[in-house]
Amino acid sequence: MHILVLAPDAYYQNWKNAFEKYGKAHQLYFDLEEGLAIAEKIDVLLLWKHPQGFLNRFKNAQVFYSMGAGVDHILSDPSYDFQTPVCRVIDPYMADDMGNFLLMAVLNYHRRMLEIQANERQKNWDNTTLQNIPVRIGVMGMGHLGQAIAEKLHALKFPVVGYSNTAKTELEYRCYGAANMNQFLQEVNVIILLLPATPSTQGLLNREFFEKCHPGTYIINVARGPLVVIEDLIESVDQGQLSGALLDVFPEEPLPKTSPLWTHPKIQVTPHIASITAPETAASQIFKNLEGFTLGNPLNYQVDLSKGY
Repeated sequence: MHILVLAPDAYYQNWKNAFEKYGKAHQLYFDLEEGLAIAEKIDVLLLWKHPQGFLNRFKNAQVFYSMGAGVDHILSDPSYDFQTPVCRVIDPYMADDMGNFLLMAVLNYHRRMLEIQANERQKNWDNTTLQNIPVRIGVMGMGHLGQAIAEKLHALKFPVVGYSNTAKTELEYRCYGAANMNQFLQEVNVIILLLPATPSTQGLLNREFFEKCHPGTYIINVARGPLVVIEDLIESVDQGQLSGALLDVFPEEPLPKTSPLWTHPKIQVTPHIASITAPETAASQIFKNLEGFTLGNPLNYQVDLSKGY
């Protein structure tokens, strides 16, 4: 197969050895201009934050493959025809990484670590007023990653409930559907956001959403930046409706240096590192999937285009 890899230089350089190791039976290309010159020969595109507007040039492509768990960079490309199958990476190590990151985020909030660190900088010895914050955790998005962190928190005896487009009844904890969003919001005071980026979730966490939250709710977003209206988030924190937030993803990345998020005392910023796909694991999975596809097997990890994930 002729396979074109399109990703930012800093990203795919870390992947090139893994691609060449597992894809040595195929012809690999790593340059857009080179790929366009033989566009009719390209069978598969491996994509991550690729240059937009070129997908329709690859008229014989059989698969567009995301190099991560997210696919919004493909589905939002105006040149995508919504006919070519899209696959994504499901990395078991990502669930571990994400779970540990989110556990850290919850525990830091629960144990008031930001306040403790502020006291440390001020040489303020306060061991009497910083009591633990009781947490009731809601996980929005009960896919592979959402269920993994919910199960981890549940095993640690934290109160946890889930939220999904449709309610799930087979879990050990309650999982609300879209019809019971308000009930879900009133039951929790920490929200972990793991929903996919779709037209229905774009800007979902806005002023109206925050007003429905239990007062003092804490927001953790490790999903996609456009799900949160940043101006409304800051306003809700400043007004006390929200107690704060930890954001790992943003509508614009890298986060502009002019963003007020960098210096907000109640909002933590991390640079999209909650869970990073391991090149070896992902490349092995991708090429095994493509090998089966060339033998006539159905694709694994294919995106349901009607849902967007």
